[in-house]
Amino acid sequence: MFASIRSLPIFARRRMSLSCNFVLLIIIILAVTMSVSAWLNYRSENQALLDQLETKGTLLGNFVANVSQEAILGFDLILLEQ
Repeated sequence: MFASIRSLPIFARRRMSLSCNFVLLIIIILAVTMSVSAWLNYRSENQALLDQLETKGTLLGNFVANVSQEAILGFDLILLEQ
């Protein structure tokens, strides 16, 4: 048969008021907006760090190549280790 009203949970027995619906809508909008903002911030910061790491690696490689040109060209491993 049909379930009696007393056997239903509390949230199923009564309807939410207009103010509760409004507050719930605002909370959902804020949560979605903050999640998107955090994700975009994460992506831009990650890209900036990767760019910085690539620049540092390039500069370090250029420095080593400029400092030890003779050892690299002559394949002198002992001089390169010093």
